[in-house]
Amino acid sequence: MSAREFFRHLFEGGPTWAVGAALGLASALVDLRSATRWPYAISMGLIAFVLAYWRPNWVWRWTLLVALVLPTLAVLSNRWGPYSLDRFDVFLGLVPATLGTLVAVAWRKRRCIVTR
Repeated sequence: MSAREFFRHLFEGGPTWAVGAALGLASALVDLRSATRWPYAISMGLIAFVLAYWRPNWVWRWTLLVALVLPTLAVLSNRWGPYSLDRFDVFLGLVPATLGTLVAVAWRKRRCIVTR
């Protein structure tokens, strides 16, 4: 696979990218104004689950898309909110997004096995 083919496959599915970025941004904005991390963690898992179930090819890109919106927003706006003391915590969304993606992949795989 050439670099050109890789990037073509990586960025295919424009509507999915737009939906993922918009939902990730909404979740990040809620997180920056929230006193607890639970709404953000739950939304990361649910968003990653929906995107991975909707577009099962190269699911890791949806995990990274939704989980890296908050760090990108914090760096670009220089508004760290509750993450000002420990800035590495902005990557908290990687764990629930990964779990949501893995559950979607397992559920889809189980459903394909059952229907055979």
